[in-house]
Amino acid sequence: MSLRKRLLVVSVLAALLLAGFGCASAPKAPEAASTVEDTSWTFHDIVDVAFVQQYAKVPVPADTMIIDSRPKRPKYDKGYIPSAVSIPDSKFESMLSSLPENKEALLIFYCQGPTRKLSHKSAWKAEKLGYKNVKVFEDGFPNWKNTPGNYYAVETSVVKKLVETNVDVVIIDSRPKRPKYDKGHIPGAISMPDSKFDEMKSELPADKDIPLVFYCEGYT
Repeated sequence: MSLRKRLLVVSVLAALLLAGFGCASAPKAPEAASTVEDTSWTFHDIVDVAFVQQYAKVPVPADTMIIDSRPKRPKYDKGYIPSAVSIPDSKFESMLSSLPENKEALLIFYCQGPTRKLSHKSAWKAEKLGYKNVKVFEDGFPNWKNTPGNYYAVETSVVKKLVETNVDVVIIDSRPKRPKYDKGHIPGAISMPDSKFDEMKSELPADKDIPLVFYCEGYT
């Protein structure tokens, strides 16, 4: 092969190699941008369970309201944070009179957990009404219920059903025995005045999984 032909072959090979390397090193086309989750519905002031524990007390601290934004019968009635009032988000506008007159009052909204929107929606509505101290307990009732040391409240209809169905539950009257329990109590309830709880706690069931329902005279 002549020198000229050799040079020609070498030139062609060099061009092919350069083309190959060029393809290998060429930048990849940018991938399509991933879908960004819309979080615009999330309220801007989120609190945790420790914050709520400061206010879930009886009697309710002044100028404070804990609000359950879930549907009442299927959710609130079966369990809610102590002292919380039921204002379902779907009925918010028709229950405005339930909100405090003081626009500086602390309002804590909650619903069923961080992926649920009801408490956030209600909080935005309350802020638009002029309330200046609005919070959302984003982790909601499941987190409250599962936090050690916390208890939750139920409505009368739930206790009534427990009595009627005779399920394995212990109902405890925490009021004084002679002036209160003796004059009337929930059928099947045992008397264990709060003032005598420590000396009578041996009467509680050994099985810690049996539900205990305590009651007294109300929220006062």
